[in-house]
Amino acid sequence: MARNCSSQVVSDHIDAVQQGADRTGGTAAQVLRAAQALAHQAVTLQREIGGFVAEIKAA
Repeated sequence: MARNCSSQVVSDHIDAVQQGADRTGGTAAQVLRAAQALAHQAVTLQREIGGFVAEIKAA
């Protein structure tokens, strides 16, 4: 009986760790998507500022 209880406790802890790992993976994926979007926006901003500066120099 005690062995079954111990096994169940270990199993419950393993399940909890797995759930935590799944949540961490999901959050990491969200952070990656946000970083990729930010990088895209940075490239766009750099291009627009470069064009703006070129127009000012040409004026």
